[in-house]
Amino acid sequence: MTIEFSYKCKEETLYIKKRQGKYDGMLETRTFNIIFVREGHGAGISPTHDVDVSVNYIGEEISVKKP
Repeated sequence: MTIEFSYKCKEETLYIKKRQGKYDGMLETRTFNIIFVREGHGAGISPTHDVDVSVNYIGEEISVKKP
């Protein structure tokens, strides 16, 4: 099973593509917690727990605009 991600800088949008393949016992849905890295957020040695966007992924393509 593969889930492809791409980011378009000019649009400031993350694309999570349609899931390819499957296997027995696979999660049908999952939550992606997305952190857009910028100065003071999502960078450095300290972990970032403050997510920018949380999306529920069900296997279809979705897009997430940078806030």
